[in-house]
Formats: sequence, structure tokens, C-alpha cells
Amino acid sequence: MTRDTPGTPCSRLSCLGTALAGHEPDGRSTFPVSPSPTRLLMKFLQHIKPLLLLALALLPSTVFAQVDINHADAKTLAESLSGVGLVKAEAIVAYRASHGPFRHVEDLGAVAGIGARTIEANREAIVIVIENPSAHHAGGAPQRGQ
Repeated sequence: MTRDTPGTPCSRLSCLGTALAGHEPDGRSTFPVSPSPTRLLMKFLQHIKPLLLLALALLPSTVFAQVDINHADAKTLAESLSGVGLVKAEAIVAYRASHGPFRHVEDLGAVAGIGARTIEANREAIVIVIENPSAHHAGGAPQRGQ
């Protein structure tokens, strides 16, 4: 009797036996072939790649660039420094205009609204360039602060 013959106890039992063994009556396996771990990883990466690219595109520019706090305008400071919006960035520019250039990163703490956490969060992104007064006369290069 064949598998396709309905209603006979014998055919149902033989079909059950071959199904439990994981084989069709013609000998083919009924279990799917499992893909290799490498193939699974490649398929996973194929699906997650657009998400990773989007995440990289949305990262703030502070991850990739540094900013000179003695020469940057408020918009640049707000875009470049983590936790610094336009209001705080304008306060930095105003402080710099009335007190002169920053000599150390810690000097930012004197600006209203800028605390130790903001300074630490941005320490790697901040560059301090102090123009040497003799540089204008002697053609020297600007100094880098600490």
C-alpha cells in the first residue's frame, strides 16, 4: 500500500513510522537541512547592516571631530559638544569675549551652566588653540593649550 491510499490502517501506520523516523517513503529526509553557523551569521548581518549604518549616521559629530573652544562659534560648539545646547554655547562665546581665550579645558567651569560632568564628557573633543601675540609679528604658529 502506498502513502496516498487513505483509510487503511496499514498505510497510516507505515506513514507514521516513516514520519517518526524522519523519512519519506521514498527515503528522502523530512527534516530540513540546517544551515551552517557561517550562513546564519551572514544572513543576520545582511539584515542588521542597514540598522548599523543608520546608527553610525546618527552618531553625534563629537565622536569624530574636535572643536577649538577659543575660535568656534556658538552653533559649532552646540553641534560638537555633548550636553551643550545653543544657550550654553552662546554663554561660552560670551564668556570668551569678555574674559579672553580659555587656557585650560577646566576654565570652561567658570561659564554659567557648564559643570564638571560636561567638561569630562567633552574632554577628548575639546582643543584649545591660543594665539601667541608674537605670532602675528614673527609669523609663528599658534600654541596649543592643555
